[in-house]
Amino acid sequence: MKRAFSLSVFILVLIACAPKELPPDVKPAFTANEVLIRVDELQKTVIELYDSEPRRITRERAELIVFWCVQTAKTLREVPAGWQKTVVATWDNLLVQIKVPEGGLQTVWMVVDTLMKGLK
Repeated sequence: MKRAFSLSVFILVLIACAPKELPPDVKPAFTANEVLIRVDELQKTVIELYDSEPRRITRERAELIVFWCVQTAKTLREVPAGWQKTVVATWDNLLVQIKVPEGGLQTVWMVVDTLMKGLK
């Protein structure tokens, strides 16, 4: 609960501090950085859930999500322009495989999902 509250406060601060208007050539890099931050948070949360006793996420789900996070980070770094379609398409594919995230994953999952919907 404390983690969800901290994440919510962080998002609100980030929104308040985000530049209102960015030059067109800077906006994709700023957005990619924001996506990378959320993807990293998702990956860390999944690893924490898997490492907990008892495990709060299955190995199969953890592997799927962490693989998506690693591939997404790689795409964001290697494709500075045009990464959006690839990242959103792979997220949509992950949603088909993982319909309902485990407890403890819902908050960060919802943040990433909202961000992906905003990229469509």
